[in-house]
Amino acid sequence: MHIHVRDLLAEETGHNRTFAIEGEQPKTLSLVLTQPVNGEVTVTKLGDKQLTVNGLIATQLQLECHRCLRSYTSDVEAEFEQIYAVSPGEDELPITDEQIDLAPLIEQELVLRQPIKLLCQVDCVGIPGAEEYLTKGTF
Repeated sequence: MHIHVRDLLAEETGHNRTFAIEGEQPKTLSLVLTQPVNGEVTVTKLGDKQLTVNGLIATQLQLECHRCLRSYTSDVEAEFEQIYAVSPGEDELPITDEQIDLAPLIEQELVLRQPIKLLCQVDCVGIPGAEEYLTKGTF
């Protein structure tokens, strides 16, 4: 998920351009996407060799319930803002070969949107038969 920004880097400060994200399937290390990523990003020139990216994306993830260990899907939206720079400082991502790579940012934002406790449903009772097994005290 790369965006070429050479033309935008040549523009005046404050100039922006909006890009649609449609049907993207970024390779992720820690997530399983069951639907493509769709959304929109706006890239704005901040200053000399520096851009800010604002976006809103949506997708669907395959997750595993912490109680019953079953797989389930969850719709996820993520809104984000990130600064990219040719010579990145702290908290900035790099502009490499006049393009920015959105995949690491999108993966990070989707991970951050996950609840601490993954549940397939609010009232999930856990592994079927586990309660009876635990109350008998036989391990």
